[in-house]
Amino acid sequence: MVSDAEARPGPLHRRGDMPLLVLLLALGLSLRLVGLSAPPLDAHHVRQADTASIARVMAREGVTLLHPRIGWAGPDAGTVESELPLYAAVVAMGWRVLHSEDGSVSAWPRLVSVLSWLAGAMALLAVLRRRLPSLPTWLPLLLYALSPLGVLFSRAIQPDALAVALLLWGLERADAAGSRGPAGARAVLAAGLLFGLSIACKGTLAFWLPLLPLLAARPTG
Repeated sequence: MVSDAEARPGPLHRRGDMPLLVLLLALGLSLRLVGLSAPPLDAHHVRQADTASIARVMAREGVTLLHPRIGWAGPDAGTVESELPLYAAVVAMGWRVLHSEDGSVSAWPRLVSVLSWLAGAMALLAVLRRRLPSLPTWLPLLLYALSPLGVLFSRAIQPDALAVALLLWGLERADAAGSRGPAGARAVLAAGLLFGLSIACKGTLAFWLPLLPLLAARPTG
């Protein structure tokens, strides 16, 4: 059972933490914004190239989540087995808005990953605000912002950063589901949807699924 002091949402940061939080977010962004236009030749280059190819085909032929196609055969794209191509769809829609159906705005796919990382940081801070108001907020943010593997995958042309952001917001909504009444019911539905999307985008995130009922069962007030 959560005490009233724990259940009451505390400040997102203590008074002295704000400059450090901003610094950590800025540092995390600076590490991820380097070389946004670089071709997908870094880690997991095959997966990155495949994801970019699916996004280009969607930008050219239309966005579809159920029948993703890939340009392995040159101009004749073929249907490919994949996770839910939500990340590729977001990239493709952005390219279409930018009138770049050929993918010429090469910074956009990595920027989607970086923005997803930033959205995930907001969800993490929201959970900390609600559940651990006495914990120095900069400590978990430090790990989230500067983890070497986190930096690597949150700027890659892959669905990882988007999937993790969906997972974190699912956790945040599950944690909010402890409140009573319609607000709690809406939070449960949102948590289920966000969790489902995160797992569909990255199947290994299913390992976090047991946290959903545990958080939802804890009252927040």
